[in-house]
Amino acid sequence: MRKPARVLLIAIAFGLIFTGCEKKKPPSGEENKPPEISITAPHNGDTVFIPFDITVEATDDDSVVSVVFIVNGETLATLTSSPYQVSVADSSDTGNLLIVACAFDNYGDSACASVTVFAKLPEEPSDFRLDAPKKSSHNVYLVWKRFTSGVFYRYRVYMASGATVDSTDSMVAEIGTVGDTSLLVDYLAPTSTYSFRVYVLPLSGEPLKSNKVTVTTEEVPIPHDDHAPLVHIPADEFDMGDSWGIGGAEEFPVHIVHLSEYYIYKYEVTCAQYAEFIASGGYDDPEWWDPVSWKWKESEHITAPLNWGNPDYHLGEEFPDYPVTGISWYEAMAYARFVGKSLPTEAEWEFAARGNEGEDINSDGIPDGFKFPWGNEFYRGDSTFCNYKSGADGGMDSYDDGYHLTAPVGSYPHGASPFGVMDMAGNVAEWCYDWFDINYYSFSPYENPTGPETGSEKVVRGGSYITTSSTDLPGYNLRTTSRAKKSPETRRNFIGFRLVKRVR
Repeated sequence: MRKPARVLLIAIAFGLIFTGCEKKKPPSGEENKPPEISITAPHNGDTVFIPFDITVEATDDDSVVSVVFIVNGETLATLTSSPYQVSVADSSDTGNLLIVACAFDNYGDSACASVTVFAKLPEEPSDFRLDAPKKSSHNVYLVWKRFTSGVFYRYRVYMASGATVDSTDSMVAEIGTVGDTSLLVDYLAPTSTYSFRVYVLPLSGEPLKSNKVTVTTEEVPIPHDDHAPLVHIPADEFDMGDSWGIGGAEEFPVHIVHLSEYYIYKYEVTCAQYAEFIASGGYDDPEWWDPVSWKWKESEHITAPLNWGNPDYHLGEEFPDYPVTGISWYEAMAYARFVGKSLPTEAEWEFAARGNEGEDINSDGIPDGFKFPWGNEFYRGDSTFCNYKSGADGGMDSYDDGYHLTAPVGSYPHGASPFGVMDMAGNVAEWCYDWFDINYYSFSPYENPTGPETGSEKVVRGGSYITTSSTDLPGYNLRTTSRAKKSPETRRNFIGFRLVKRVR
């Protein structure tokens, strides 16, 4: 415990410090008024439970330069701007505490306020239970009992390396919703020991603390091999964006991008491949998820793709060669981690689809590649080159693409991209790694762009079997430069994905 001190001595000491220096003088003829200060929480005589906050209100005719917080004679913090609030979290600060707060103004004048409180550690009731039902090499899933014994204010989750933990250790989360009783703590080291404890702070009354949980994280697993054929994409430059001048604003300006070499899945991820993720417990293993996606999955009770096993969607183990659909961006990312790969960036996807052959319409020295993976014309005679909503499916043209719903991957070999990548137009639209920004092309970097740092929707590329074509604008939304977007939790049975393996 800190040694007690008398408030008068503290105030005098601070007064000496500031009066010993040359003060700034107020305007001629004016007398400076010192600041006004009060400690609004806790109140004098309160019993408080560690951790607790000290809250101060301080005002001045000119401005408050700083507020100093002192507990039993030791400076706890100095704040130079409001809100003036600090936390006392040291478990040794029990018993009687003299809390002093002093405010200083531009002219060196000061004012202090003080309260005396009695500080205790929270109790540890047996019915406030914390468990860690799941763990991986880099995260631990915590679940605790909902607080029902009073008016709720906050949960605080603390973590420490080793076998002990209390409120003086690292606070990894502060949760303000009483029903939010779980947390995936991420970015931990493999094969390392951590201890966790949850404190609940009611609006009034005594705080509670849970039992301690000590967990040792797992070893880093070997990625699963899904035996997907890969296509090598060499390092090179290409024109990204609509070189033909017919796209939407989101496809401009055309800009040159350089990519390091990588490998991309020749086909979209299939139901057979994704079934291995399900069978391996992928939806129940936090190894493959981050905190945001895990929380979404748990709250929505997601255990398989949307309509998995429903033959009306060509989806499930009975359709091994069909693309998996009905998965969110979160699920696609979990599968990518499962196999040690990544979703392609929007630039990686577009280069693999269009290449850099053909004409140089904008004369920038870089061939434009193709408007569609197979060339610049959507139709060639009576042939179709991808699975889209043709006239035979109720579409807007007079063609028949041969399929009403999804097709087995690779069903249109003559629709391959210049690199030999299949189904990059139609069949299913594909998630990309990037956040979507309509203006991103205006500030996208030249080297290996990965999209904006934040956003609300993820990029979707390629069009699908529900995408129409017309004689006026043949294959417009199936072009290699066409951009779409969906929120990352979106699950549609026309969206799938493929992955990349980077060399860099």
